[in-house]
Amino acid sequence: MPEKVQEAFTRIWATAARSAQEDVETQREALEAMRREMDKERAEMAAEIQRLESALEEARGRAEQLETALSTERQAGEEKEQQLTELRIEGARLDERVKAAEARSSELKDQLEGLQAKFADLAKFQKARTTPKKKATPAREPK
Repeated sequence: MPEKVQEAFTRIWATAARSAQEDVETQREALEAMRREMDKERAEMAAEIQRLESALEEARGRAEQLETALSTERQAGEEKEQQLTELRIEGARLDERVKAAEARSSELKDQLEGLQAKFADLAKFQKARTTPKKKATPAREPK
């Protein structure tokens, strides 16, 4: 091959090799930039996953606390309901006792009025018995 053709081929191959090397270098740099971006996104995603897991654990703990508080409140409510029921029963019993006492009071009042009437009658009778009777004076004969 003639020397000029050989030089032309050498220059062409050198230019092609340089161009290919530049393309490879550009692609390597682009690939490295993509890897850095991917690593950055991966780290951000891992941090977000960690934050969400922490938030989930916190929410679970809070839910457990609320469940415990709700259970305690329900139990207290049931106890209050039981106390209310007991108070209602006691109130009904007291109402019955009040009604019985009022009935007995009414009976005793009626008995008292009867006894007062008898006492008044007895007092009249005793007064009538102890009051000296006026003797009938014989009528005077006209003179």
